Amino acid sequence: MITLEDLSATYSLPRPCALTIGSFDGVHLGHQRILQKLREKVGPMGTVCVLTFSNHPSQVLFGKKPAPLIFSKNLKLEALAECGVDVTLCIPFTQKLASKSYAVFLEELMTSCPFDFLVLGEGACLGEKKEGTPKKVTQLGKEMGFITQYIPKAKKDDFVISSGKIRELILSGNLTKASTLLGHPLMIEGEVQSQHLIIDPNICLPPDGEYTILVNNKKETIQIQGRRIVMQFPIANGKMHLAFC
Repeated sequence: MITLEDLSATYSLPRPCALTIGSFDGVHLGHQRILQKLREKVGPMGTVCVLTFSNHPSQVLFGKKPAPLIFSKNLKLEALAECGVDVTLCIPFTQKLASKSYAVFLEELMTSCPFDFLVLGEGACLGEKKEGTPKKVTQLGKEMGFITQYIPKAKKDDFVISSGKIRELILSGNLTKASTLLGHPLMIEGEVQSQHLIIDPNICLPPDGEYTILVNNKKETIQIQGRRIVMQFPIANGKMHLAFC
């Protein structure tokens, strides 16, 4: 997967190109369904492109309580690559970006990275004040030469799958259900220093307690204490990924 971080440049990607836009926090089953639809649109020789953000929009938007992240930027990019994404545009979500109209945003994006299909989740709205409704974006697509499709929200065991719901499950300690909606184990990454895992303060963590993790195909135990993650087994200092069992 190619990762690009500058929308001011112009990129020439194999056509047809199918694009989706969103935070993709956790790359859960609903996200995976959208990515599958993108591949169906372009086939094996076309380009599946994701525009996502290196931070969460709630950290920038006024009146929004910052959402804790399910995945760090690196874990999100790894998960998108595993889902078969060809190109990810990973940019900061800023006030300047939030203040753009949906039409200007999509026109700039088309200039930077020409696309043939735009696939979004049901009810997704783009641009300042969310004025880019499905009806307006679909009409703009007809004018600009791309086809728009909105994918219904995915469900699992009567739950509507969303990053918000998964955060609630993690914060309540229901990691089994969270993993079911994610479609993969909950993972975190950080830097091991003297038996402690140092992580991004914005990462969503379960309540304090002992948890079983998988490291190098072996089950181990960690202790979470007020966001301090203590390794209960000998481990060398350095970067580390943890998968909760």
